[in-house]
Amino acid sequence: GTVVNFLTGLALFGSTYLFSLFCGAVMRYSALDIGRVFLVAGALQLVLMPLVGRLAPKLDGRALLVLGVVGVAASQMLAGELTSLAGFSDLVRPQILRAIGLSFIFIPVSVMALSDLDPATRGNATGLFNLTRELGGSIGTAWMGVVVTNGLKLHGSALGAHVTPFDPVVQEQLAAMAGNVGTRAASGALVPEALLQLRASGQALVMSFTDGFRLAGLAILLGLVAIAVMKRPKTGVVASGAH
Repeated sequence: GTVVNFLTGLALFGSTYLFSLFCGAVMRYSALDIGRVFLVAGALQLVLMPLVGRLAPKLDGRALLVLGVVGVAASQMLAGELTSLAGFSDLVRPQILRAIGLSFIFIPVSVMALSDLDPATRGNATGLFNLTRELGGSIGTAWMGVVVTNGLKLHGSALGAHVTPFDPVVQEQLAAMAGNVGTRAASGALVPEALLQLRASGQALVMSFTDGFRLAGLAILLGLVAIAVMKRPKTGVVASGAH
């Protein structure tokens, strides 16, 4: 349960940081617009959490955790398909899917991890349990930052290697841009090259975010290994304060 909690924190905080950065750097959203995207998913999670809390004592928590982990992983893979042409609804969809998945993780994983502990030790265990999620979040945020930074260099170099004056596609793009710019710029000959370089840099940035989202999805999927070795929790146990 602690392993799943750690990976949940990694995926939750890491993907939140990454998604906010994507909306700001790629989509050019303001802070208020980014908040609107998260608000839709947050409202849904506010409704789902009490419902899952009622289902948790009646169903096998392992099944709920599998649904949650797969849902969060799927949301990250869906976010990895986003481009600079995405609309508001495209941005909201992976967040809604992530909210649904997290709703099936928070309460069941707390019960699974703490149900076998006696009341005397449950308080200290809850503190340590919550700490692992925060630790996962810190590592996930730092990791996603490194992925984007390294991805910019890697994908930028790869795309730049294909942008040569001998490539017919490049020549076609430069000619089209030169026709659009016309005489509106003082140095019309240099503008198409700058625009093409800017386009390549933007594409490298999107590809870097794609790497980050997919890695976050793969990381949370590791939780399935921990769920596979869990035993069914005791019934009638409430893991209060663990989420």
